[in-house]
Amino acid sequence: MAVRVNHNKFLADFMLDGRRIKRQFDTEIDAQAFEIETRRQHQYGKPLEAVEKAKAYTLGHMMDKTFVKYWQNKPTEELSLVNMKIIEKFFLPMTPLDSITTEKIDDFIMHLQNKGNKPSTVNSKLSTLSKCMRFANDRGYLKVKPKIDRPKVGNNARLRFFNIEDENLIIDLLSEHGKKDFKNFFIFLLYTGIRPSEARGIHSRDIRKDDQLEWVVDVKMVKDVSGTTLPRTLPLTEKAYSAYQKLDNGSVYPFAKFTKQEIRKNWDWVRAASGHTHVADKDFVFYLTRHTCASRMVQRGISLAVVQKWMGHRTIQTTLIYAKLIPTNLLDARDALNSIKENTL
Repeated sequence: MAVRVNHNKFLADFMLDGRRIKRQFDTEIDAQAFEIETRRQHQYGKPLEAVEKAKAYTLGHMMDKTFVKYWQNKPTEELSLVNMKIIEKFFLPMTPLDSITTEKIDDFIMHLQNKGNKPSTVNSKLSTLSKCMRFANDRGYLKVKPKIDRPKVGNNARLRFFNIEDENLIIDLLSEHGKKDFKNFFIFLLYTGIRPSEARGIHSRDIRKDDQLEWVVDVKMVKDVSGTTLPRTLPLTEKAYSAYQKLDNGSVYPFAKFTKQEIRKNWDWVRAASGHTHVADKDFVFYLTRHTCASRMVQRGISLAVVQKWMGHRTIQTTLIYAKLIPTNLLDARDALNSIKENTL
């Protein structure tokens, strides 16, 4: 690479076919991208005059632009950075954006699947890549956005959630080993159904006493690659409020310290410490606190419409995944209809 600092800029300065080409850029990655794209276009027979006028945009450059525009200082910042790192490792950050074809994206999908990524995880990475491509296309940096075929996420899989034995085991393990803050965080999410990303945004003033509902938590809207939850006010159960009070945290954002890394570290420990129980199963992730809360409400006869409002689901279709947990209710309805005598019709 023939890139050097020139005052507060970065100068791409190199020779090509006996001709010196120079252009100044605001960032080093832009200067490097220009040299790579210039050499590539020249190799394909494009006249140097046209090449010099063209501005190259690399994957890394556009990822950086997209991050600043959409994800920086947002609830999705951490997840976006993780996805960006995986995408750039596969395609390489200096790769010209317009060289990432549908065929190469299919190879990326196969790569993720071979590593054991589930469809939802693959789609998370593809969503980040697609956002970058769409942003480049909207700004005129990319003429045609490649087609991205996302793997379908099945809805017939067994719905997993924590039973009472799982809950007690996890709480006991955390209590015995002095992990009281994470234990209370686990309980709070289990008895509110709040997403970890939502909890991190809760300010101490968002937990307040209402004249009619008593202690409540005001949950803000959160949108990320896994979906959108609507803002809502939830009445706190005794266990949820007690867990909040016991948190050893003087911060105005009491749950902010439970980052993805912190959750992963503690949850990996729980799974390892649980021994040979099914809690150690890789499918028993921390996020099941949310599924468990919704499942318990449905199993106890709470209507799906109420569960939808509690969970903050934007559409009832999301809530309907829990309908399979109420087969006895459906059988009761059938039996009620069967009990109707002919002469009552």
